[in-house]
Amino acid sequence: SLVPINKSDNSPVTIADTEIEKHIRVKIAESYSNHDIVGEEFDDLNQESDYKWFIDPIDGTSSFISGKPTFTTLIALAYKNKPILSLISQPYLKERFYTNGINSFFNDKVIQTSKINKLDESVLSTTSIAFFDISFTSINHCLVKRGSSIDPLLSPLGTVTL
Repeated sequence: SLVPINKSDNSPVTIADTEIEKHIRVKIAESYSNHDIVGEEFDDLNQESDYKWFIDPIDGTSSFISGKPTFTTLIALAYKNKPILSLISQPYLKERFYTNGINSFFNDKVIQTSKINKLDESVLSTTSIAFFDISFTSINHCLVKRGSSIDPLLSPLGTVTL
């Protein structure tokens, strides 16, 4: 269901969030019954394992609720607190980013990070600049002071150029 309720931190959660996390937890437990699991929607499963799974069933619940394709599912695995696997799945766009700790992939194609090392040449994609503590942001080539009404300037996917 897309009807949200608010969690104690006032962030939205839907039945879809909880059902997806339950499904992922079951799949992990079927193969790795002694691993720890940390999820966003339920209490941690702590079995004192060296392996710990991290789950965010719908990262971007607000986008999911409003029908924007910018929500993802995030899953990661750490061994002795060091990440060894991670996955970002964008089911709506049929895109999947993942790493095995050695290589990174986009839909099974090996990828690498950009060689850009200057912030003013970088691109940041976000659903809201409210997540960042910055005074000025260049959005779609418009310089806008933080706190002003910027929603009309945002592209449909929320791409922000800093």
